[in-house]
Amino acid sequence: MARILVVEDDADIREILRDQLESAGHDVVEAANGKAGLLEIRRRNCDLVITDIYMPEKDGLELINEMHAADHPPPVIAISGGGDRDLALRMLTLSPVLGAKAVLAKPFTEGELLQTVEAVLKSMNWRH
Repeated sequence: MARILVVEDDADIREILRDQLESAGHDVVEAANGKAGLLEIRRRNCDLVITDIYMPEKDGLELINEMHAADHPPPVIAISGGGDRDLALRMLTLSPVLGAKAVLAKPFTEGELLQTVEAVLKSMNWRH
C-alpha cells in the first residue's frame, strides 16, 4: 500500500480519486490546493503525489516546481482537463519538464488511473 497525496480543488473529483485509490489498497491524503499540498508533503512521508494543474492559491505547476526544490521529492502524476481543454493539455505537456513522472488528461478511467499509479510506483522501485 502506497501513501498517495491527492491535490485537487474539486471536492467531488478528490472524493472519486480517493475512493478509487483506497479500493486498490492505497492510503490517501487529500489537499484542496497546491499550498495545502505543500504543507501535507512537509508533514507526511508520501510515496506519490497526484496533482491537478489548475487550482487556486498555488497551481499544480508551482507545486511540482517547489516540491522538486527539496531533497528526495515524491514522484508526481499531473492531471488536468478543466476549463479550456486545449490549454489544459498544453499545460500537462509542461508538467514532465518540471518533474512529473506521468500525466493524465481528464476525464480518465479508474483503470487508467490505477495503471498509471502502478507504473510510476514501479518505475521508482517502490515496494509494497
